[in-house]
Amino acid sequence: MDASGKYVHFTFPHDSYPHDSVSIEVGGLNYSNQIAGRWTAYGNGVLAQHGFLYDSGTITQLDVPGAAVTQPRAINDSGEIAGDWTDSAGVTHGFLWTAAQGFTLFDAPQATLTSFTAINSSGVAVGYFSDGKADHGFVLDTRGVVTILEAPHASSTIPNGINARGQVTGLYYYSCDANRESKHRFRAVSERVCGCQRDSFNSPTGRKGSLHCTIHLVAGAR
Repeated sequence: MDASGKYVHFTFPHDSYPHDSVSIEVGGLNYSNQIAGRWTAYGNGVLAQHGFLYDSGTITQLDVPGAAVTQPRAINDSGEIAGDWTDSAGVTHGFLWTAAQGFTLFDAPQATLTSFTAINSSGVAVGYFSDGKADHGFVLDTRGVVTILEAPHASSTIPNGINARGQVTGLYYYSCDANRESKHRFRAVSERVCGCQRDSFNSPTGRKGSLHCTIHLVAGAR
């Protein structure tokens, strides 16, 4: 359903994409009714998973070169797409895509897995990465600067949304004991104080604290 309340219907042409079965996963929809997502096709014993952009009745296939899977997860109102892709070794990496520049590939520092989950109207993207022990949230701005987001005492932090003001929402997992882990939502609000970045943290349970924030400069990320 688009912003006006109308349903948007589209199908993949059978002649262009021969298959026995197809499933479609929508990653995001913007105010221009552009849709980004993934389609999975099975035919002749082969499973294929591709990204796509739907725009005014035209479907553009989006595949990171050499990728086994390309998964767009979000699209902003400028048509910029954020998501992840998986290589032939099964390792997942992040990507950003624009019609003008194509794919920009990204791996968070020391990550074994990187995924973008959202991108705002300014092109600032959020996501999470794994270091093999836990998942950590991050923000990538348009200068290529990465800000790591860690909810207090969380075993994992997974941002899944960012608005035009740079406010981030998501999930974090908190280990109550060695055998149980509980899930909570969070909202991180970035403020500028004396030229330094400070992050405040709020959860529905009333817990408050400071997000651990480490900034890395990633050359050529954008």
